[in-house]
Amino acid sequence: MAARSVPEGQSALFPPLPVHARTGQDLAVYPSAGPGTAADAPAPGLGTSDPAGAEVDIYAVGLPAEPWSYVLDDGGIRYRRGPSGWWPFAYADEAREQSARSYWSARADCGVACLRLAPASEYRSWRNEYVLAEPDRKMPHLASARLALLVRGQGLGGVVVPCHMQLDLRAQAFTIDGAGRGWPPPLTAQARMRAAKLLAYVAAALAERDAPGGLELPLTARAVECDRHGRARSATARAVPR
Repeated sequence: MAARSVPEGQSALFPPLPVHARTGQDLAVYPSAGPGTAADAPAPGLGTSDPAGAEVDIYAVGLPAEPWSYVLDDGGIRYRRGPSGWWPFAYADEAREQSARSYWSARADCGVACLRLAPASEYRSWRNEYVLAEPDRKMPHLASARLALLVRGQGLGGVVVPCHMQLDLRAQAFTIDGAGRGWPPPLTAQARMRAAKLLAYVAAALAERDAPGGLELPLTARAVECDRHGRARSATARAVPR
């Protein structure tokens, strides 16, 4: 059989593509994203009324039924005493406390421990209802907290939005960052309610620390759970000699 002639510069095994394929003429041309296009659509699971920064959390939980308060859901925390110690929480490990203190210009009688708080109504994983709180690095009466607000339920989870707030422990006041960025009134009310509960928690901890014969260790979520099964266990755990 005679060999098929192949034009110079081409391969018999890989023949050239059609002209329209080589020039891209067969590809659809899509318009650039603009107002009203898919680029403006909310992320999957979000609605157009959800606030900026909202995201879907498939494991989100709702707020507990009132009345409820916050409790320390962390370990290795003790009280630190002093007249200017508006933030009463310090690390029980003195080496860790001093290491953390090197990054703060706080007074010696003000604790510098960062906390994780949770609703005291139940001992469980609180997911989006946890609060991370820490003292200000310069002003002993100021603190801040990071948390997530539940926008709405969705399926077995919900839609949440991050929230950051500043706490003035001396004036018993708070400022919610971004509260005016189009949040609906119920969401702003939720943020204000949780800020008020945080202030109440720290105020109660200060009163407990400064009470005559006060305990050395703050109440923890685990101790609250022990209280449900026998108060002697949690009371003994907190009665640490000074």
